[in-house]
Amino acid sequence: MKHPNDVLVGGRKVAGILGEAGEGRVVLGTGINVNVAADELPVDVRIPATSLLAETGGPVDRIELLVELLAALERRYDSWLATK
Repeated sequence: MKHPNDVLVGGRKVAGILGEAGEGRVVLGTGINVNVAADELPVDVRIPATSLLAETGGPVDRIELLVELLAALERRYDSWLATK
């Protein structure tokens, strides 16, 4: 990840993550360029953009992506809890 919240693929931003902690909890926000065609990506940005579609050459099922992302977050959370 690039500070503060960029997820890069080949130097191009595919997603952003923002976390905020307070009052005994963490709020996590994410934005992922999933099925955005290369010609629809913004060009007037600080970091060049890309999408999962542009990187893989095919559409990505957003529901499957969400399920995998949530499962990965749960595994990381469970791992963190095990250290407490």
